[in-house]
Amino acid sequence: MRSTDGNVSRAIIASWAAAGVLALTPCALLADSGNVQLNPQKAADSTRADSLGIVGFGNRVFDLGSIIVTATRDEESSFRLPVIAQSLGTRSVTMRQMSRTLPEALKEIPAVSVQKTSYGQGSPYIRGFTGYHTLLMVDGVRLNNSVFRSGPNQYAGTIDPLAISRIEVVKGPGSSLYGSDAVGGTVNVVTFAPVPHPSTGRIHSNLYYRYGSADLSNVGRVEFVGAVSPKIGLSGAYSSKNFGDLHPGDGPRLPRTGYDEESMNFGLDYQMSAGSRLEAAHQQFDQNNVWRTHRTIYSVDWLGTTHGDDKRLSTDQYRDLTYVRYTVTNERGALSRLCTQLSYQTQTEDQDRIKKDNTSEIQGFAVKTTGGSIQGETPSRCGTFIYGLDFYNDRVSSYRSRYRADGSLSSVDIQGPVADDSRYTQVEVFIEDQLDITQRWQAIPAVRFSATDAIAGRAANPSKTGDPVLTIKKHWNHVTGSLRTLVYLDDREEWNLFGSVGGAFRSPNLSDLSRFDIALSGEQEVPTPDLNPETFVAYEIGVKHLSTSVGAQFALYYTDIDNLIVRTPRGDSVDNRIAVTKRNSGRGYIYGVEGAVQLALGQAVQVSCSGSWQKGRLKTYPTSSVDLVEEPIDKLMPPAGTLGVRWEPGEKRPWLEILMTGATEQDDLSTADKRDTQRIPPLGTPGYLIYTFRGGVNFTSYMAVSVALENITDRAYRIHGSGQNEPGRNLVVATRLSF
Repeated sequence: MRSTDGNVSRAIIASWAAAGVLALTPCALLADSGNVQLNPQKAADSTRADSLGIVGFGNRVFDLGSIIVTATRDEESSFRLPVIAQSLGTRSVTMRQMSRTLPEALKEIPAVSVQKTSYGQGSPYIRGFTGYHTLLMVDGVRLNNSVFRSGPNQYAGTIDPLAISRIEVVKGPGSSLYGSDAVGGTVNVVTFAPVPHPSTGRIHSNLYYRYGSADLSNVGRVEFVGAVSPKIGLSGAYSSKNFGDLHPGDGPRLPRTGYDEESMNFGLDYQMSAGSRLEAAHQQFDQNNVWRTHRTIYSVDWLGTTHGDDKRLSTDQYRDLTYVRYTVTNERGALSRLCTQLSYQTQTEDQDRIKKDNTSEIQGFAVKTTGGSIQGETPSRCGTFIYGLDFYNDRVSSYRSRYRADGSLSSVDIQGPVADDSRYTQVEVFIEDQLDITQRWQAIPAVRFSATDAIAGRAANPSKTGDPVLTIKKHWNHVTGSLRTLVYLDDREEWNLFGSVGGAFRSPNLSDLSRFDIALSGEQEVPTPDLNPETFVAYEIGVKHLSTSVGAQFALYYTDIDNLIVRTPRGDSVDNRIAVTKRNSGRGYIYGVEGAVQLALGQAVQVSCSGSWQKGRLKTYPTSSVDLVEEPIDKLMPPAGTLGVRWEPGEKRPWLEILMTGATEQDDLSTADKRDTQRIPPLGTPGYLIYTFRGGVNFTSYMAVSVALENITDRAYRIHGSGQNEPGRNLVVATRLSF
């Protein structure tokens, strides 16, 4: 089936439509900004940011002086990007926030909310979108695959936060550069990369340990990085983590919330010549026995929430990624940069469920993804062209086996959560031009063509008539464009005004077409073969300021939603649960405002505050196929903000920080939110204000210790849409040793 976006004309500059043919020249993504030689403007941004105490130890709100790759597929300082983009470094994540998971590392970024279905799972909401409406990447390789389900999912938690070099978060649509799913934002996790060094045999080792009292957790990591020759660098690491049952605010420990996980990663960097570089990496992540406690008899009710009747519902997750990347640079040539990348990724999920009658089922899937990309860069009088091709192919197997109460096999289903023996292929080409219209005015138009093929080999027939096995074959073509622009408002280039209009889309994946699994609080999704791509058009305007004493950024955004795929009750039941099907019936909008300010008071004290507010409505069929209703967007983030004061006299001196984090009540609920009684209280999710005190010291260049006391008042609170409350009073200690 072919689909085109009727709103494309609003997102593409007509004069650039013809330039799409140039996108047939191949491309790829990632550059390692750790070795970037900054031009004078970028260096000035970095210097001004450093005067605020932003660069070096890392900052939790934003970093206007950092180099961001994800926003334009090229290296640029955050201040000079016509979007809101944040960068979090490894020291900020591991030694300041001491983040337990990757999603939790994002929780202090404005307009980002981290929903947790369970303690071991987390899904970031960015500007009202989550799950497969937010694109996750690891070193430029898509983590999103065709099995991602609607709403919040747990797959961001399969990235080890201890393995990162930095996290780049780009707000707003990115489909013109990254294709399907990049609607609310794009998160690119850049992991550690070894760097060759003239001194052969120069090896550095690091030991890291973290303890948390609220969950009696123990986290350890050992890693090495160094040069075995002037041209070859190697790195390797192993992490082991044990999380006990969670002690929430003002309450007893929550049973069945603990779990274990481990990860490892290896890297190779070979500087073949002055202008060519070969990189290779392998990553593994294994997470065991993560319970979705809210659907079991062990759930603890809170303010009128209900609980499920399962006796067990636990999940194991496994992910590995291997990639090879080759980069050639030639500053004097017509093709100044060429980067090619090949990747292979495996994602598996196994779920063990015991029902109230002691019957049980084991289900799961395995997704094997082959990916490739080529990216070129060409400077000209018409700007700097970045162009390329991305390719991803998923091969999916899925299973479900049912057992009687005595443990004997009862049946083997046609499929598991999604159709068995399935394929999903995406081939996309794009072109972007970074154009200096005047000395103060920049524009970045981009256009992308995407072709998607889906083959669901063995799906359960939802009609229950005829052949019980359903085969689904679909094809979609899509064109997406964007225009971003930035104008400097003063001669010193400390103020800029930016704006953008851009299209985004999401092609239906195998989960949309063929999912047969439980959703929300006990609903049953059934396969829906007749779906079309979702389309979005987003508008944004904002202002940034960066001087030697103040950093600030504010943005207003509006996203128009069309053909959103939503769950709708079909009027019957399956396995004693309400049967819900999917339809392209959602039409609506999300708009909001976000901002952050940092103020340096002398050389040692910094005050920072941030906040966000958003509102969204959707016209859909929440209760039947005939009742069209406009209602709130599901699980929309309430108004939230942070206020912090940090004292940091120097890198080798003690530092202290007091942080207040809060959100208002969210009682503007959709019909789906009201049905989700296991996660959302009947009157909505209450507001909260949480106080955190943290600090640390670098005793030497080889040893650092950080301590935090989180939720000092032991407040009972919950992130809207989550399956359990957040930790209560929590003492966190982290230390890093380097050799």
